[in-house]
Amino acid sequence: MKKITYLLIICIAANLYACQLFINCEEGKGNIVKKEIIIESFDELTLEGNYQLYLSQGKKQQVFIETHENLIPFLNKNVSRGEWNISFDPCVESSKPINIYATVVNLEELNIEGSGSIKGESLIKSNQLNLNIDGSGEINLELDVKELESEVNGSGDIQLTGTTKKHKIEINGSGDVEAYDLLSDNCEIEINGSGDVKVNVSYDLKAEVNGSGDIYYKGSVKNINSSINGSGNLNQAE
Repeated sequence: MKKITYLLIICIAANLYACQLFINCEEGKGNIVKKEIIIESFDELTLEGNYQLYLSQGKKQQVFIETHENLIPFLNKNVSRGEWNISFDPCVESSKPINIYATVVNLEELNIEGSGSIKGESLIKSNQLNLNIDGSGEINLELDVKELESEVNGSGDIQLTGTTKKHKIEINGSGDVEAYDLLSDNCEIEINGSGDVKVNVSYDLKAEVNGSGDIYYKGSVKNINSSINGSGNLNQAE
């Protein structure tokens, strides 16, 4: 009986805490506006929450936010060691999508934590670029990158076009990387789980699958080094 009472107390406390968090969220009201935000220079972006980031590259950094006017002051504008974490404090609620438009000069890393999305609106050039999703987010980009790393932890999706010299891909979970239209010289892939990867490779392909994930490849691959542990497959696409 004491154990049941104790569990009930824990459940009630947890529900009260969740309600308190909900109450503390700022609700979007009034007109939707698009406003420029002045932020320090950054080359790394982390999207934390269910927001949409529209990304382009140019000679001058610019950032705009499109949402309810009363929510704009709660946007985090701090940049730490070159990283801007796109988040709100306190949390915010909006019946309309919250859109961020960012033009970057240099870009080295993009992160999604949660279910947000990042969509490229221009070609992104970089010597080295890391793409990371933790959750169910989506990234869709056109790239010209020498060294590229793509990592999905969860059920997120990455869709890529363009060119790269070297592409390293890691999936932990059920996420997917669609890169048939990204021309890679060399590619290294590791799948741990049920995710799928589609690539276009010209020279060396190294593939490892631990689980039920599948790898599909196009291109004039010269060398293949593969290790399949589970029910997954390595397939040449038609």
